[in-house]
Amino acid sequence: MFIQMLASKKNILVIGPKSLKEVFASFTLSDLEFNFILPENLKPNSSHWLSYQLIIVDSQIKGPQDAFFWIRTINHVTNKKMPIIFLTNEGEEKKAVSALSEGVSDALSKEELVPVILHMAIHRAIEKKRWQQIYQNLSNSENTPFLKDPLTGIYNLAYLKTRLAEEKTRSKRYHFPLSLILINIDQFSEINKKYGTPVGDQILKDLGQMLSRNTRSSDLLARVKDDYFALLLTHTGLDQAKAVWERMQGQIMKFPFMIKEDNYFLTARAILISLNEHHESLDKLIAQAEIMLKKISPKDNDNNLCVFLA
Repeated sequence: MFIQMLASKKNILVIGPKSLKEVFASFTLSDLEFNFILPENLKPNSSHWLSYQLIIVDSQIKGPQDAFFWIRTINHVTNKKMPIIFLTNEGEEKKAVSALSEGVSDALSKEELVPVILHMAIHRAIEKKRWQQIYQNLSNSENTPFLKDPLTGIYNLAYLKTRLAEEKTRSKRYHFPLSLILINIDQFSEINKKYGTPVGDQILKDLGQMLSRNTRSSDLLARVKDDYFALLLTHTGLDQAKAVWERMQGQIMKFPFMIKEDNYFLTARAILISLNEHHESLDKLIAQAEIMLKKISPKDNDNNLCVFLA
């Protein structure tokens, strides 16, 4: 098993250009051993990936087998069980968001590439992946029905509360950001009144499944009530959460929902909450967010406006 306890020495693979080798060679971290390999010397389907506890991929890998090729390859060969840190240059925020959507554990700017931050990021990523596996095993257990919303099949509010409490504890311990997006569907009441509750229920079910397919494995999507959904984003600050929401909002607006053999398109609005700055209960945060959601006009929604609950 390649995810070990934090006390053991970590074997870390670094994939990147030659210039990166000198940077890592200058680091002296007693519990980490860095192994540097040029991309051209790697074999995609090799089993050697499993001999490492974490892999660092540099954004500057170019060509057909670029950084994202190697991220996807590692995820495929290791069945998404290998922690990956994506290294970026200044101004590559969009690349970082794309890498996070591909399932990397963390994105780290080279401006932050100093021993103490790198050390923390590596241990944090390994711990994060370990808990992902625990949650995946839990999802596959016989207790799964008690964790899921019976209509949509995604997680319910009770499980969101449990997971949120655990993630806030880890966020405080390992100093990583934690965000929550509360999503509300604009036309749901109108659909129920015009077409009936069964049609509204089917819309919620289709929406829940669509959002679930587009949610990172490290995050948690839940239905909290009626037409309200919540997305818990681990290792994600407000700027990254805003990018996640803008992408998700675009997916909602482009998704054709079927109503009486016609395509029906929805819009949605959201509140972004930094959970590192809030100590209220989830119920109280949701109540506050609901009030603020009502203040977002349809015009604002068309402009992808997100209100930050601060």
